Amino acid sequence: MQKFNKNIFTKNPVEKPSILVADDDKIIRQLFKRAFGEKNYNIYTAKDGYAALRKAKEKPFNLLIMDLKMPGINGVDVLEEVKKNNPHIEVIIITGYPTVELAVEAIKMGAFDFISKPFDIKRISFAISSCLEKQKLNIKKQNRLIQIEKMAAVGKLASGIAHEIRNPLAIILKGVELLEVNLSGEDGATKEYIEKIKWNVERANNIIVELLNFSRTSELKQQPLNICKLLDEAVDLARNQANLNNVTMSKDLPKKEVRIKGDYNLLRQAFFNLFINAVDAMPKGGKLWIRACREKESRIGKSKVMVVEVEDTGKGIPHDELSKIFDPFFTTKQPGKGTGLGLSIVHLIFERHKATIKAESQQGKGTKFIIRLLAS
Repeated sequence: MQKFNKNIFTKNPVEKPSILVADDDKIIRQLFKRAFGEKNYNIYTAKDGYAALRKAKEKPFNLLIMDLKMPGINGVDVLEEVKKNNPHIEVIIITGYPTVELAVEAIKMGAFDFISKPFDIKRISFAISSCLEKQKLNIKKQNRLIQIEKMAAVGKLASGIAHEIRNPLAIILKGVELLEVNLSGEDGATKEYIEKIKWNVERANNIIVELLNFSRTSELKQQPLNICKLLDEAVDLARNQANLNNVTMSKDLPKKEVRIKGDYNLLRQAFFNLFINAVDAMPKGGKLWIRACREKESRIGKSKVMVVEVEDTGKGIPHDELSKIFDPFFTTKQPGKGTGLGLSIVHLIFERHKATIKAESQQGKGTKFIIRLLAS
């Protein structure tokens, strides 16, 4: 079974959506190629239903535009089979024999629109734009549900195993400390092994702490706050680690106070985590910029948007890994250097504040996180 490629929109921001036009009328096929092929879409054609099915199995199309009356197999059967193989594909029906019964049947089976011939190009163009936008929204919703399920699973894992693991860790640590006290001063090799054990016990404990932090769903302590002051504090908290890594931190914040509503401590933690994540991406030094501005033209509902950018000159994130960075336990750091929960916690905090965060990255040049928060 041909699986739909959900990355068809996200793999490459300039990649054009692919549309399959199935019609036994050669003029219609040529019309679509001329009208839309050189614009924003990749247009493929099929002269009958069997050809459409074959091509739909070979390639994950965004949209199928087809006639209902075609030689060999009719459009309704094609629609049913295509939807079975690729439930995310959108379908627009065009026909010279429109009836209410046919339209109802096609819509019930998942067709987005039902257009009668002869049709107006503007009408078709609007239908194409609308159904592709619907497809994007559906995929975003599905990805959001998957993320929620992952977070719920991690929450259950954390609450279920935290105490079961921390108790043995405490016993191991106490035992190792007792051995260390009774060691002779000359046994350097054994001392080295003991330090390794203590370091790994501490790391395991930190993973449990992060799991618990990740799974907590305590009520937000919402209050009006000055986002610039909050960013200043988060920068000060991260500056020592930045200096140790030879990372220069630069700020470009509004001079006037900008108020938002949120949980001060959680938001400060989220930005601090982002700054430390950026510093860790530059072990040989580099630059970290923190910028903030009010986005006057953009609005979510009736609220203005505050945009914060966190940009580093680190090694960057591979393109095929960029969509995974907010997943629990995913990390690009070396083994033992990270738990893979830092950015998941950041994402969760911003999400609970009805804010958005996205990442842009180029390997060898760096990464930029863009956060949009509702400003008062």
